Amino acid sequence: MTTDHFTVERGRLFGLAYRLLGSADDAEDTVQDAYLRWNRADRGTIATPGAWLTKAVTNLCLTRLTSAPVRHETVADELPEPVLTGGGELGPLETVEQRESVSFAMLVLMRSLTPMERAVFVLRSAFDYPYPELAALLELTEANARQLYSRARRRIDAGETRFPTSDGGSMRLTETFMTAVRSGRLEQLEELLAADIATWIDLGGGERMHVRGRDAVRRNAAATLARFASVSDFLLREVNGGPGILFLQDGEIVGLTSVETRDGRISALRTVADPDRLEYLRAQFALRLATGASDAGSRTVRSLAGRPGELTADSEISEPTRKIGRGLGSVAPTLGGMNESFFRHLIIAVGDLAQPAAAQIALLEKQGLRDADELALEFDEYFAALKDTLPADTVAVLAELDVLLEEMSGPTGPWSFEALASAPEWVRVRELAARAFALLGRPA
Repeated sequence: MTTDHFTVERGRLFGLAYRLLGSADDAEDTVQDAYLRWNRADRGTIATPGAWLTKAVTNLCLTRLTSAPVRHETVADELPEPVLTGGGELGPLETVEQRESVSFAMLVLMRSLTPMERAVFVLRSAFDYPYPELAALLELTEANARQLYSRARRRIDAGETRFPTSDGGSMRLTETFMTAVRSGRLEQLEELLAADIATWIDLGGGERMHVRGRDAVRRNAAATLARFASVSDFLLREVNGGPGILFLQDGEIVGLTSVETRDGRISALRTVADPDRLEYLRAQFALRLATGASDAGSRTVRSLAGRPGELTADSEISEPTRKIGRGLGSVAPTLGGMNESFFRHLIIAVGDLAQPAAAQIALLEKQGLRDADELALEFDEYFAALKDTLPADTVAVLAELDVLLEEMSGPTGPWSFEALASAPEWVRVRELAARAFALLGRPA
């Protein structure tokens, strides 16, 4: 199995990590870590690469889930990070069970499971692992695997949530809902809502709202949209396997409502307006915009005032997202899924290295890097994977930066970041990083 084979597996591995962690950013980091392990492994000793990679990702996720900080970070009513689907981002979503496994409802309910219950449940229900393979992968007895799945299934079934259906009718129902809300037709709106409909709104900063019941939700719908009064457009897309309304201001996502339907009516609305939880969705959206990608779940952009709208590559996007989108636009024809991930990491790395020394140290340590050796090794991994696809002038600058980082990592190292920041060579590092960042972020 080569890097190209890993790229083929990447969607499935990301889908596994996202289901287990409920965080797209954490899932990306986990898949990246698994790739680095794979790249350093003795391939001759690996009989079944797919199983090896699945086990690596699962174990990395279990480590995250059992760590003390993670156990206390997630608030019970905090909504998961949304992900655009329809392009294979979360692996196959062909069956009801597979779509159900990435819905907001399921991701929230799975928080009630222990890490091992969650792993067994996801691998069995979403990826259809037979019990013997499941037991071998998680180093359990088959009887224990069955017991864990049964316990997890009972906890999920005991939850209040009844899972949504997802088909073409769901998207049409969502479009009708938006028309009714914009026009203020309360009678039509009431006909669209299930009697026991519930809404959740996550505004960030600890501010959350939960409303249940048709009358309360109908009144709340207008208040919710009032929060997005300044938005210029909305876009219907497939998000987490079902209909999602993207609220756009000057081409950037400022909110998302996930719409769940059941028996021809809307059964739940989950709105994310927390900027931190929208970061991954914004990056996805910018990438698709830059590369011209689309998915089967997309719908025409329409103004909230009822006027048709268009999103083009010239639409306004936040400056950080614009830089990433432009950089990908310049190399998109030769980038694959794994390389897009490497590119994101590379452009973030050079952006961090171009910062003043104090900011550099904080940003590098936030990434979990401890010293110059780790920095040089990680940078080299990203650069090596991309140098055959980048323009020659960009490669030349990155190659000089790569060599300089390698020289500063030894043999007298590992140098601490504090020591590096005061070294004369570090001035050159910042200069090269700034040039690389400008080249990577230039328009196509």
